[in-house]
Amino acid sequence: VTLHNTEGTVQAGQLDLHVGNLDNAKGTILQTGTGDTRIVTGNLDNTAGRIAVNSNDLNIDAATLANRDGKIEHAGTGTLNLQAGVLDNSKGRVTSAAAASVVSKGTLNNTDGVIAATTGLHVGGTALDNTRGVLQADMLRLDAASLLN
Repeated sequence: VTLHNTEGTVQAGQLDLHVGNLDNAKGTILQTGTGDTRIVTGNLDNTAGRIAVNSNDLNIDAATLANRDGKIEHAGTGTLNLQAGVLDNSKGRVTSAAAASVVSKGTLNNTDGVIAATTGLHVGGTALDNTRGVLQADMLRLDAASLLN
């Protein structure tokens, strides 16, 4: 089952989303409460879209994540945990007001993108392309078999 939120808006105080695929291209997903947010999906297309949460923790687990020119914003005090088989954050922004872990089991493309956290940031992938990209935090840990910076 695919949830189509193309150019749409999903807003909730609490969000726990489990779908086969999530199409949020040019769409908006807002979580306004303080409980943890979880998104589990196969393919997550957030191209030019926005996922913004106020939750303590934000957990995203996707087979593939396309965040091209998209925004994933975590305003909570916990951790943004993002895991994907393949992650394309080209021209995208993944930000946390606290800590973040952004890990791809395959390629992580951050060309012209931003991955940032206020406190600690862990970024990992078998291949990390950070051409003209920004990785920023008070404490940064990189795990990659190959790194293009």
